[in-house]
Formats: sequence, C-alpha cells, structure tokens
Amino acid sequence: MMCFGLKEPVEARRERPPPARESRRGRTIWRLIEILLLAVVQRYQKNAVGFVKIQATAYYVKAIGKIRRTVMRSLAFAGLLLLLLAGFIIMHIGFFTFFNWSNRVKGGVLFILGVIYFVIALGAILYATGERKWMKFSGASQMVEDVIKELRESRAKR
Repeated sequence: MMCFGLKEPVEARRERPPPARESRRGRTIWRLIEILLLAVVQRYQKNAVGFVKIQATAYYVKAIGKIRRTVMRSLAFAGLLLLLLAGFIIMHIGFFTFFNWSNRVKGGVLFILGVIYFVIALGAILYATGERKWMKFSGASQMVEDVIKELRESRAKR
C-alpha cells in the first residue's frame, strides 16, 4: 500500500521480475522463433507457388479441352450445313443432265467431284480439330514447358 509521499514497500518490489534482463532474453528467443518460422514459411511458399502454377496450368489445359470440344460440336452443327452442300451437288447433277455426255462420262465426273469435295472437307475438319494445333494456338504447350522447366530448376537448386 502506498501513502502520500511514501515509496512502495520493499515486498512489492521483490515480487516483480527484473525488467531489463528478462525482456532482453525473451526478445531474443522470440526473434529466433520468428526467424525459424520465416525460413519455414519461405520454403513452403516456394513450394506453394509451384503448386499453384501447376494447378493453374492444369485448369488452363482443361479449359482449352472444353473449348476444343465446343468447337467440335460447332463443327458437327456445321455438318448440317453439308446438307446445304447436297443442294450444290444436285445442282451439279442438273448441270450434267443438260450436256450430251454419255452416262459413263457423267458418272465419272460426278465421282471425281465427290471425292475432291470429301477430301477437302475432311482435311479441313481434321486440321481444325487437331489437338496439337489447339495446344500451339492457345499457348498451352509453352505454358506446360515453362512450368516443367521451373520445377526442374527448383529441384536442381535443392
């Protein structure tokens, strides 16, 4: 208990820990713990960034696959437009009926035109839906190569 003008009793001063020595030691220990935790967090942070890059690349490649399937469906719809081309072929047939060619010549010319149209359409569809083409067009193959390269470099540093 304190009275006016009197100092604290001796017993009260003895119960308190010495201020300077304990706090310096405590700060040193906490600073050491902080440095250790920071080192652990930085190590896991590098691994986490690599993991996030892998996940982002995987999602990107999946998105490209979905876009590719959408385009393929659109091309299937375009197949219906081939029915429109059937009218074009019928127009050829009508054209040939006006000429005085023999039936063999007309049939041969129609067969050759049919093969040409089929090959052109098939080639265009195979080219447009090729997976390698889509990977290059979207840049996904380059992204995958970059992530693999970074992972190899980070493993080589360890």
